[in-house]
Amino acid sequence: MNVLRERRGARLVVVGAALAVLAGSAGLVPATAAVAPSAAKPQTKPKAKPKPVIAEQKVSPYRYFSPDGDGSADAVGVPFRLRAKARVSVVIRPMSSDSHSSPYDGVATKEVVRRADVGTRKAGDRTWWWRGRDDDGRVVEDGSYEITVKARPLGKKRPAGSISLVVDSHTTFHLRDDQSPAITVSRRSLYPDTTAIKDQISISTNELPGGRWDPEGSTARLSITDAAGAVVRQQTYPGHLLWDGTSSSGARVPNGLYTVHADWSDNYGHRVSKSMDITVAAGSLVRQDWSKTFDDPSDLLVQNGYSCPPGYYECEPHAVARQSTRFGTGLSFGPTALARFETTLPFPPLDPVVDRIRLSVSGGPAAAGDTTANAYYYPAGAVSSAVPSGDGTTVSEWFRTDRIGQTGRFGWTVGSATGGYDVDSFTVDLVHWAPPTG
Repeated sequence: MNVLRERRGARLVVVGAALAVLAGSAGLVPATAAVAPSAAKPQTKPKAKPKPVIAEQKVSPYRYFSPDGDGSADAVGVPFRLRAKARVSVVIRPMSSDSHSSPYDGVATKEVVRRADVGTRKAGDRTWWWRGRDDDGRVVEDGSYEITVKARPLGKKRPAGSISLVVDSHTTFHLRDDQSPAITVSRRSLYPDTTAIKDQISISTNELPGGRWDPEGSTARLSITDAAGAVVRQQTYPGHLLWDGTSSSGARVPNGLYTVHADWSDNYGHRVSKSMDITVAAGSLVRQDWSKTFDDPSDLLVQNGYSCPPGYYECEPHAVARQSTRFGTGLSFGPTALARFETTLPFPPLDPVVDRIRLSVSGGPAAAGDTTANAYYYPAGAVSSAVPSGDGTTVSEWFRTDRIGQTGRFGWTVGSATGGYDVDSFTVDLVHWAPPTG
């Protein structure tokens, strides 16, 4: 390779593998430089270190078991994989006491409750089972335990290794013999052929009596099976299902007898269940209209003064409604007065078949002829409030009663806006769809 050497401060720039002179002065003298080729060194990959003889299987981070001899979850298995023939042993230590809230919160103590020589095992997937006994054959105390499986290879040069798994026999949720789910249905018969409205029945079950989250622990399930025992609908908690007679795929199920199942299982594997039969029937629901006027509002009063009206984020005290001076059995709402009312509806709680409901309020200003006084009332589940003013009756919108909830009661709130307003009576109108008779 030729090199141009500058006598007076020329700049050398590397371009690729060549050298060139830029912006130099005169008097350049060519020179020759010999470059010895570098000796090529062979590239060798470092040898991969052999993997430990034991490998951990993918399992739940921790497990529950119940070594009480009842035949349910009495032992816990520790799966592992051997990459080669090895001598296997097991050491079990209790976790520190604070690990009862979560097995990961504690650390293994130095105490050893069990040592086991499993013996020589060939390569492959293996499982070692522990039945909750110590070295003397006694059942260990409830708590969390770290199980460490150690493997020492035989023959091939592989490093020894170990894996650990935490198991827990201590839990806040253990089903007792007297605990079981309950099932509530709005009706025992369903009429999917109804065309005027969409018929559906409400099915619910109570919550688990306690417990903790665990991917292999407690579960609660609500399901519906046909006469052959095949599951047509199923869901885990929340334990409330509105069923319209369709399967999980959306297909209409045939008429006939079906069974609702509520199943619980705890962290120990104990299971309890309850079932109830329902019928998918032929025919259609029949419309029924119901209306009732309550001339004495105080008979329906459930809360007077202190309340949380719709749209408020915090409860605050309000003035109470008092005896009306204009209407003998009415109530008078002065400035900032507030009260809540309820009445029982003539259909079973949870029945979502009731189609529509509305509320009417009759009354007038506390001072007859006062055109500035008005009030408001807000039926539970309605999307807007009504504002009565002047003498007369104000009627709310119609709305579906499946917004009312699980009590079978209909409630509403009345409050004053300006001046004073007296309520004389309430009227509740109901359109109900009932099963056919006969």
